[in-house]
Amino acid sequence: MDKLEYLKTNIFNGLENLNDGFDSENIYYFSESDFEIVLDRVEKYELSIYGIEPWINGTYYDVLGFEDFNARPTDPTWYRKAFSEFKKSGKELMYAASYGIPKTNYTLLKKKTMKSKKEMKATYLQMKPEMGVFEIKNNVDGKILIDKSTNIKSKMNRHKTELKFNSHKNKELQKDWNEHGEDNFSMNILSKLEYSDDESINYKEELKLLESLIKDELDTNIKQY
Repeated sequence: MDKLEYLKTNIFNGLENLNDGFDSENIYYFSESDFEIVLDRVEKYELSIYGIEPWINGTYYDVLGFEDFNARPTDPTWYRKAFSEFKKSGKELMYAASYGIPKTNYTLLKKKTMKSKKEMKATYLQMKPEMGVFEIKNNVDGKILIDKSTNIKSKMNRHKTELKFNSHKNKELQKDWNEHGEDNFSMNILSKLEYSDDESINYKEELKLLESLIKDELDTNIKQY
């Protein structure tokens, strides 16, 4: 049983997927009331949530992750608080999330096609969002903004949305984006941070260190925002 099948069987069962093709077919979106049920089931099965990403009218809205609350992905307190904050917007949001399933759950439910522990671990790791350091590059003059996240895809989406709506906190980057247009910018992963079996690791601190190392090794001729 792969990740999606597990979620469909135990978490999404009986709920309506609102993804009508605006995002990858493997990403399920739910109404506010259905997503509340999702969170109840996630807590019941002791799963992890790494990030909650609401959309509105088929467009990315925002994202909050466990690191924003200095919590563990398995802690229901963080994802319920994040959900509560999104509800306060009063907007008709659709909710998606990045989920983590404990190895024990996979062990109990794995099929004969799961040939080895190595394969099972690989499947487990694949379901987690990519962590690491990335850049937003101005392809006109080569200037870059370096950032980090425990969920690279969501953080890139946040930057892109803020730039599109002229609300990015980096005013110089926003000015160049407005002047040159989206087609003259690219977002590239510079380095990924791998997950570890050691639960004591603080990934947020590890990412800070990785970002610092990358900036230290950066060519002095490359300008930064």
